[in-house]
Amino acid sequence: EVVESSDPVKSTAMALKNIERIIKLLPKACEDQKDNVRLIRLYNKTIDLWYHHMQHVASLIGGYDMQYKSINQSGSMYNPIPMESQIVALNFLFQNAFNPPDWLVNPYFNSKINYSIHPSNLLIYQQKLISELLRVTRFKRLEYMDNIEGYDNIFLMILEKLQSNMFKELKVYQSNVKPRNQELQVFYIDIMIGKMTQKSQSFTVNGKFGEYTEYSKGKIMEQLINLKKDIEKAVRRNRKSSSIGHWKLCLKKLNEI
Repeated sequence: EVVESSDPVKSTAMALKNIERIIKLLPKACEDQKDNVRLIRLYNKTIDLWYHHMQHVASLIGGYDMQYKSINQSGSMYNPIPMESQIVALNFLFQNAFNPPDWLVNPYFNSKINYSIHPSNLLIYQQKLISELLRVTRFKRLEYMDNIEGYDNIFLMILEKLQSNMFKELKVYQSNVKPRNQELQVFYIDIMIGKMTQKSQSFTVNGKFGEYTEYSKGKIMEQLINLKKDIEKAVRRNRKSSSIGHWKLCLKKLNEI
């Protein structure tokens, strides 16, 4: 169970230690079984639990504390999560969700339950977390925060930090990318292109609820232009990289827009 806490990052860090203990206990809990059905089920349920904890951390980004008040009560009903806490949450996700530990990705009993890279529930959940971080409603909350004192440029800061960490290999000379990260990077590019090129389906207020603002689309386009330049530099300086085909595939997708 994901326990509500005033500090989701701290509580999730503790939860990860317990999840690691659980992973180690699973084979013992299933040793009386004739097959691995229970082991697979319990491992997948553990991955589910891991995902819900990461969702809890992600809720801080573009998040608000809400305290319902009558019109006569003083103070704001919606108070944005402190900017520092949002940055800490994003860093935590990159350290633990998008670079998950080996004991979670490849537990020591993995050979008993898998013989292929497919299916990977963990990868699916990682992609869902990316989608959630780029959700329209989150972007609109971050845009609103830009106008609050002390939150200047938080929208662009979160967007830049998200992309920079997603493509961290571009910062080093030997820009080889692990297969799992290749999947996440291509997914990120696809979803960003899809959102940037989304056409308006309505001219009503309610109809535009699920659409990105032109401001958001412009900032997304800026990020994709910068990403294209960074990948082109990486390709030029490291033509013998084992990931050269991956980078050129990314460029192909970016060049199409």
